Amino acid sequence: MQALNTIAKSTSRDASGVCVLIVRAFVFGAPSAAEQLFSNIFRSSSFIKSFCIQGRLFGKTSKFPAASNVRALLPLPSILAVADAIVALKLHDLVQNVCLPPPGVFFGAQKGTQVLDITHAAQLHLQKSGDQHGSGGMAQGDIATYYDQLNCMKIARWFVQQGGAIFWASAFIRIQALPKVCLTTGGSSCITIHHRGLGTLTGSRSVAAAGRIPVESVACSLSHRCDRYGVKTDSMTVSFASWVDNYYAFGSSAQNAIKIAELFEEDLLRVWGLRIKPTSRSLLSPSVPTNSCDTEKWPSVREADVLGHTICNDSSPWPCFKRTEKRMWAAFWKNCVGPKVSSLRLDERCQLLNRSVRPVLFFRNTRWPWTRALADSQGRVQRKMLSYFVHAEPCVGETLDFWHRRRMRKVAYVTQSHGTWGMEHAKRVLDWSGHLKRERNSHSLAAALFLWHDHHWLQTRRLDPDIGSGQMRPGTRAGPGPVMKRWDEALADAEIREQF
Repeated sequence: MQALNTIAKSTSRDASGVCVLIVRAFVFGAPSAAEQLFSNIFRSSSFIKSFCIQGRLFGKTSKFPAASNVRALLPLPSILAVADAIVALKLHDLVQNVCLPPPGVFFGAQKGTQVLDITHAAQLHLQKSGDQHGSGGMAQGDIATYYDQLNCMKIARWFVQQGGAIFWASAFIRIQALPKVCLTTGGSSCITIHHRGLGTLTGSRSVAAAGRIPVESVACSLSHRCDRYGVKTDSMTVSFASWVDNYYAFGSSAQNAIKIAELFEEDLLRVWGLRIKPTSRSLLSPSVPTNSCDTEKWPSVREADVLGHTICNDSSPWPCFKRTEKRMWAAFWKNCVGPKVSSLRLDERCQLLNRSVRPVLFFRNTRWPWTRALADSQGRVQRKMLSYFVHAEPCVGETLDFWHRRRMRKVAYVTQSHGTWGMEHAKRVLDWSGHLKRERNSHSLAAALFLWHDHHWLQTRRLDPDIGSGQMRPGTRAGPGPVMKRWDEALADAEIREQF
């Protein structure tokens, strides 16, 4: 029953004419017969081998991709999808109990986690490393063709070694390796794949559970070795985070961040035979890395993409805002303009704008420190989009500039009535800070870095007569240059804004 709750109640039928809703009705109507059926399925290699998975190939970034950018969609038949969900629950339960993240290590892409736990931690680390004379750094990488390189036999062996039942390990291997896969490549051409010895059925629930095992098991075994290289906060030593096949190493210096990343890569290759994509490696550091860093293997960059966010080495939000603005306009032209929406009323088009474009912004702006300039920029984009919906005919004898001002006043009124994105940004920043301060979120790396070296620490350094020659300077910067708005200070500005 629990496995069925993880599957959407789909009414679309597979090639055999069965849908998940029918299987669900059978399970609830005859639970004993259903239990016997799936028990026989898990034991029968010949039955699972009779399934054919009808998949299709598509380009990751374009319609005419290179071979390395081709991906496959592999929807499982309904009965196999339910069986796969049952196996996934068994895998998840064991991994959840065995791979407990040590303090300072964070595993994302699980229930109760979100992208901000890593992206905001990265921003805060770089911001506060700048206040440590630029001593910190963050290294990141991506495992090459992760699900295509997973070894089902190794995963099943690890599952049994950790106390899992052989019955479920063998069921996992049967579901992943035995069904025939037919891939449509366009037109009438089709590729049939039999007897797979490496790789998994990408997108299946049991693979999502099994995919946690290599990364999390290696990270847990390395935690005691990485502590001396990590960032020592008041509550924990922050060292490592992962999101499926992406990993992030937090070091007290650029060299230490690389050291943590290389320890992880070495064990991942030795134990699981998985390699890191060379072009995915990058290093973010507020200071220029020394000659001891391998700049060819670990190129130092000013900006890096981290789980859909653009992180800057000086913790500036502006590069991320500029890229987000382009994504917002792409969503606007795709969803809010055209013959299908031209007949909608003004309030309906405003609701459509908030449903299709605003989430693109809100996915990222919670991490940005709230400033008046950022709020005005977000409001400007909103008003410009709304101006396409608001129609104001010129009056007789009205000049062009007066007509434009009258039209934009009407746009401003519509904006206020539906909520301004810049002001909603302040509320999101306050809500996120409240989330980080809760005791139940103390394991989050963002929470540990948020409470470490806050504005009280900076103010104490400013008041210390032995620092900065009594000139009210904190003495934390290694060199000249503009200091971006610190998140703690922006939080105080957002609180003042919310009061009015």
